[in-house]
Amino acid sequence: MQRKKKNNLPQLIFSVIAATLLLTVAVFSVISAVNTSLPSGSSNGTSAESSNELPPSSLPSSDISYPDESEIEDPEMPSSTVVSRPPNLIVKPPAPYSFKPRYAIIYEPLTDTVHFEKEIGKQISPASTAKLVTALVALNYLSPETVITVGEERLLVERDASVLGLSVGDTLTVNELIIALMVSSGGDAAYTLAVNVAKAADTEGTLTDPLMQLEYFMSLVNAYAEENGFADCHFVTPDGYDAEGQYVTVASLARIAAKAMENEVLRAAITTRAYTFTFTTTAKTKTAYNTNKLLRETSKYYSPVVTGIKTGTTGDAGNCLVADAYVNGRYFIIITMKQRTDEYRYKDILTMIEMCKELPEAEIPDTPSDIPSDIPSDIPSDVPSDIPSDIPSDIPSDVPSDTPSQDISSESSSDIPSDIPSENESTSSEESSSDIQQNESSEADENVTSVPAE
Repeated sequence: MQRKKKNNLPQLIFSVIAATLLLTVAVFSVISAVNTSLPSGSSNGTSAESSNELPPSSLPSSDISYPDESEIEDPEMPSSTVVSRPPNLIVKPPAPYSFKPRYAIIYEPLTDTVHFEKEIGKQISPASTAKLVTALVALNYLSPETVITVGEERLLVERDASVLGLSVGDTLTVNELIIALMVSSGGDAAYTLAVNVAKAADTEGTLTDPLMQLEYFMSLVNAYAEENGFADCHFVTPDGYDAEGQYVTVASLARIAAKAMENEVLRAAITTRAYTFTFTTTAKTKTAYNTNKLLRETSKYYSPVVTGIKTGTTGDAGNCLVADAYVNGRYFIIITMKQRTDEYRYKDILTMIEMCKELPEAEIPDTPSDIPSDIPSDIPSDVPSDIPSDIPSDIPSDVPSDTPSQDISSESSSDIPSDIPSENESTSSEESSSDIQQNESSEADENVTSVPAE
């Protein structure tokens, strides 16, 4: 009997498929190894030279030597939040930018005018823009020259908060802490300022614990906000770190920013582009660069019309930016909040700066609005003191009704006592009193700090 021949076709097909799969895996492994070994930017045919950065030769001269943008540490975006991905994973590129701000404003402080707005009355998280209020309150209680030693409050700063890098025992002036607050967005500087303000304001010396001092400081911040018309804001942390019950509105934040720029010490810190700090506990130095890329001449977002003011980035607040701009001789505060990306917040600001160029001329009154409009313009300044008593009765009707009246006839009567001062003596006394009042008014005007000139 003849044995039936066995069919090996299925086994052959399976072997071919297995071999094909193994070959495919091997090919992909080789490609991955080649891509990994290539220099950064080589896989897609681009390099640093093809970026949007302006060449150094085309930039205005500056005494600041900026490192490459990729080498500048951004304390508001810690490296621990960066998520790595496989080199060959295909990621869908973001949609092209279009101007769609979520919360934004163009505000002109000089005329108190809002030229553009988007949800400016809604309460949102402030992120590090809250440091503007922390600085304003600190400068109300502490002298810029006061030397402060960092204490145990440094341990209260959240681990992933933006910091300068202070350690317990480091000594800095209040002015340096303000610079750290504005330039490097140092949360450690915010907490040190907070507890030392509380110590200065605690005249009875009952606040000995850093937590108690911090709570007291925040009560001072919220009292300051309410007294200055920012009652729609509430602050819980001195560095703006996300916290329940902490919020601002864009409308109030714009006015807070304007107020910050009126303070000479704070304005100097806000406009500082780079500053080198010395840590006294280690004798090491660190150069911090302003987190606001609009101020960096090597950044693709650089704008020569911008002088400040503050960045902010947290999970709740998103990407925030408060900026200022001088456009056509006018000064603006421009804000965008809760944007999706770092790129979008800067492009929002640059777009609104272009919008400022299209605004009509500002209507700024030459005189205070409470001056009566019916005052004659041809009143002579050198009115003689010997006005005759026989003034005609046809006085113009447009003389202001509230002009104080004088009994001229009584002064010109013949029975005036001889011991009354002469007219010249009386006039001299009145002029002296007027001069004193003018000097006091001039001194008061000199104490008013204005928004910086372009």
